[in-house]
Amino acid sequence: MDMTSSGQVRRAKRHFAASFYVLGRVDFDDAQHAQQRLAYDAISRADGRITFLLCEHAGVVSIGRGGVRSDIQFSSTELASRNLSLKYVPRGGGCLWHQEGQLAIYPIVPLRWHRLTIGQFATQFRHGVVRALAEQGFPARLHPASQHVLGPGGLVAALGLAIRRQVTQQG
Repeated sequence: MDMTSSGQVRRAKRHFAASFYVLGRVDFDDAQHAQQRLAYDAISRADGRITFLLCEHAGVVSIGRGGVRSDIQFSSTELASRNLSLKYVPRGGGCLWHQEGQLAIYPIVPLRWHRLTIGQFATQFRHGVVRALAEQGFPARLHPASQHVLGPGGLVAALGLAIRRQVTQQG
């Protein structure tokens, strides 16, 4: 930080890098382990690097801290016939159905380095999704009572986060 001629404090710009890994179809558990490792690395780094894992999963329903098994309307037999497994994960939110062809984006962000609260990050991320979709000509809006992004046909994106030692990951 430095002072302006009028005595106001001005923060110096902080430069950082972002890494994007496009992984294709990845086993859900493998993606969770990769996030844990990257989050651990982010704790010890001093450069503010943000890492994004982009991938897809086939046949998984993840259940966050806000979800319960009874939220899922498929019986065990129906889950098996659809080749769906259940994974309990330590992230916020309820149940998410991960399907082949659906993009999963896992941001690993050192919040303290970027001077962001969890709420600020979640808001900025959701607004970024809406802007990115608008740039592609797809109308989207924020759901007023959740961490979801909605399009003309309903849910387009859901944000479920786990925060450990001030670093984001999906859970």
